[in-house]
Amino acid sequence: MSTADESRPVREEDAFDVDAMGAWLREHAETFRGDLEGTPEVRQFPGGASNLTYLLRFPRRDLILRRPPAGVKAKSAHDMGREYLIQRALAPVYPYVAQMVGLCTDESVIGSEFYVMERLDGTILRKELPFELSAEEASSLCEHAWEALVRLHSVDVSAVPELAGLGRGDGGSWRRRLGDVALSPAQLLDQQLHWAVTHHMADRVTLLAANGADLSRPLRGGRTSGFGSAPCAHPGG
Repeated sequence: MSTADESRPVREEDAFDVDAMGAWLREHAETFRGDLEGTPEVRQFPGGASNLTYLLRFPRRDLILRRPPAGVKAKSAHDMGREYLIQRALAPVYPYVAQMVGLCTDESVIGSEFYVMERLDGTILRKELPFELSAEEASSLCEHAWEALVRLHSVDVSAVPELAGLGRGDGGSWRRRLGDVALSPAQLLDQQLHWAVTHHMADRVTLLAANGADLSRPLRGGRTSGFGSAPCAHPGG
């Protein structure tokens, strides 16, 4: 299966100081330091409603950089540190996460916080598929993607201190969400909420919740090769 490179030239409004980023990365990278010589070619990936994603093409290695968009923004929606730390903590227990390279919280470097991770090779599926799939192949592809999500949700958060410390294990967030949803029939929702409270959901184990996960993630050989970024994963009670 070929790799589809959807990167494009960086939009003018999303450009940053590449030399400053490269200098910071060569000094602070947690891995791949031997592959970071020279000035990388920087390209930008389209789409993404939350954060900006760039391709860094060093002579020896391709990496991915993530940063928030410019302008006024909600901190919780563009928390680079949280994205980085969750993915780094997941790496020993979940095989589909990219290796983290470095997190920069000094906004003077490129004008915002950012982090860099390895690039996962694979094909990103969009509305128009880049290849033909039989019904059996499509079914198998969906099954593998589903299995990857099940495996993510099965991570024992309590066994990973870096993840356990990020969650809210009292179940309050889910109770509030249920209470805020206006669906019909309301009686059914009330019954579900009552069941959750009376069965002590607050005492249940904290799990990883995946937000926005779909098939537009890198795929290799008909299987999920990784989730390109995991703002889509966070501990929740």
